[in-house]
Amino acid sequence: MKTKIISMVLSLAVVFVVGFASTKNANAQTVSYPEGCSSALGYSVTTGHTCNGKSTPINAPMPGCTTALGYSVTTGEPCSGSSVALQYLAGCSSLYGYSTFTGRPCNGTSVAVPIPGTIPGLPRTGVEGNALVSILLMTVSGLVAIFGLAYLSKQSLKA
Repeated sequence: MKTKIISMVLSLAVVFVVGFASTKNANAQTVSYPEGCSSALGYSVTTGHTCNGKSTPINAPMPGCTTALGYSVTTGEPCSGSSVALQYLAGCSSLYGYSTFTGRPCNGTSVAVPIPGTIPGLPRTGVEGNALVSILLMTVSGLVAIFGLAYLSKQSLKA
């Protein structure tokens, strides 16, 4: 019984160490826009006021920009019209599909990019760039499952 508990604690420790070692910091954007705005461009969809807080709105797109995302290719300024470049629009977690907030395409244009089809194989976990840790974690969990099944089958044969 003592060896079971020790092996279980050791297995959990390995999983937690590998899991926490693969985490990365996420930097949040430090800008907020008025209600109904996802950038400093144009007018609010809920209040009708300008999104930049001034009497005259910034026309979209800005010079050197095709959307409110990223930086201008001509000036290097953020295309959002504020001091911070947007990675995604409000209500979006990627450039695919539509915003859950505004219903507009997440890529900032008038036509949404379709969500890529699924490919058989491993799921996307968000740590594709750190393949070694992912492979190690899957190997450890596979070994724990195999040894667990072997132990259970051994116990069922004894009974």
